[in-house]
Amino acid sequence: MFFTTYKTTFKRIFRAPIFWMALLIAVVLVCVDTYKGSYGGGEYSRDPVTGETVMEAHEGDRDPRFVQGYHKYHESIGHRMRYMMFYAVPVLCVITVMCVISGDYSDNFFEIERAGGVRSSAYFFGRLAAILTLLYSITLILSLFSYNYYFFSRGGIANLTKQTWPDVHKFDWPFTTLKEYLLDSTKVIFRMSLGAQLPAILLFTSVTYAIGAYFESGLLSGIGGSVSAVVAFLALQRYSWAYDSVVYKYFLPAKVGPYKYLSCYDTMLAGEEFYNDINIGLMGMSGNPYLCDSLEAVIAWIATMVGISAVCIAISYICTRRRKI
Repeated sequence: MFFTTYKTTFKRIFRAPIFWMALLIAVVLVCVDTYKGSYGGGEYSRDPVTGETVMEAHEGDRDPRFVQGYHKYHESIGHRMRYMMFYAVPVLCVITVMCVISGDYSDNFFEIERAGGVRSSAYFFGRLAAILTLLYSITLILSLFSYNYYFFSRGGIANLTKQTWPDVHKFDWPFTTLKEYLLDSTKVIFRMSLGAQLPAILLFTSVTYAIGAYFESGLLSGIGGSVSAVVAFLALQRYSWAYDSVVYKYFLPAKVGPYKYLSCYDTMLAGEEFYNDINIGLMGMSGNPYLCDSLEAVIAWIATMVGISAVCIAISYICTRRRKI
């Protein structure tokens, strides 16, 4: 029964024109963000004659002279994956759940499946599992596309053997071939998608579902979910640099810390010696240790995201169980 509901949920979502519109918008937003890049305006570099550091104005990573170094490689993976969690993926989460909730209360999906012998638990968790499977798969594909498009549009494999530009400080690439790049970047992207993106996807999905189940309305689920996405975005703008605030530590779905930690994990960029390097600021990577969370801080953030989601899932399940045919 669980798998029957699981499969029919996909059909319900794919039949909704608004889902395809939201998906198209999300893809466009990700592509535009990737094209715009991560770095712009100007950066420090070394004078080739005196060796002094100077500020040079340029077009950032869209400048034809730009050569991405190993340090920028890991940082830009985090940028690409975190930026899509600002609004593109949250809005897609809200629209997808709204499609499912609308079908439950307007197309008699619930009555039909319950009349066919589907239990409340199988019905609800089949619905939720299908939504999360679809959203996570789409986000992972967008993440793989986004960073690989960024990497190859900024010099690609040739960067692995070139001196970085602007040239301030160089970390040697630990790999030099296309195969090694694909294996390493895919590993990092999968790690970040599971540890940083999935908890946020679960949060927006469960909050939207709980609102819809409580009020028995697809429209209200869409409105409530959209409000939660807007609040999360505004909170990010307000508390991004408020390191000691409770909001920054636990309640920002697109918080920078987990992305920094997971992107640099098991690399030469992950130690105290990296943050104490006097050249870090000149490289465009802040030496501020707050930007990269500790393992404990990452776990606390994930626990908060999952904890809030668990409460919303419980509310949704109770509302579904109490619903009558």
